[in-house]
Amino acid sequence: TGLHLITGILVPFFTDEGNMSFPWMMVIQGWFFFWTFALEVPTGIFADAYGRKNSIVLGTIALLLGIGAYVAPPNLVTFFIMALLGSFLWAFGLTFISGADESLVYDTLGALGKQHESKRTFNIFHGLHHLGWAIGAPLASTLATFIGLRGVVAMMAIPFMLALVMSCSLREPPRTQAPYRAILRDAWKCIRATRPLRLLGANEILIGAAL
Repeated sequence: TGLHLITGILVPFFTDEGNMSFPWMMVIQGWFFFWTFALEVPTGIFADAYGRKNSIVLGTIALLLGIGAYVAPPNLVTFFIMALLGSFLWAFGLTFISGADESLVYDTLGALGKQHESKRTFNIFHGLHHLGWAIGAPLASTLATFIGLRGVVAMMAIPFMLALVMSCSLREPPRTQAPYRAILRDAWKCIRATRPLRLLGANEILIGAAL
């Protein structure tokens, strides 16, 4: 799911393919970031309560549906509506995967008694994901000259379908399931009581905003 080809052609896809002005494209982006903000906590609670694997599978399905929404519109009015839908589904999918994948990796290391390998494992995990971003942007601009902007967006369905198959094959270590309210309450207590965690959260927000 790190092979986000759309990042390499985002502006021309909305402005050229969708005949959308730059300010309206920013409206779409604002809509997307609003939902990533609004859904991050609820989707994390879902993963804690109903399983990281289920969260990842559901998120990958949402990404596939988002791709379908992006490439479906035939005209300007429909494009804007479907772009709003696609951006919501994209935010929905990313937030359902975000955190759940890392938690699943750590839970698996714990079940295998290999927590001491977590730093090395997460370095590889994040490195591969960022490699997908690094490959995706230049690859998308190159492919666009041959198959068009909409074709590039549609091509993302290929790695995402593979990701869905792989997600369904994951095995999640057994763990206790706490109710939503208890998870949210305990998390808030942990944040309030742990100053380094608050600083880490602030650091993530500042870096994310800068990017």
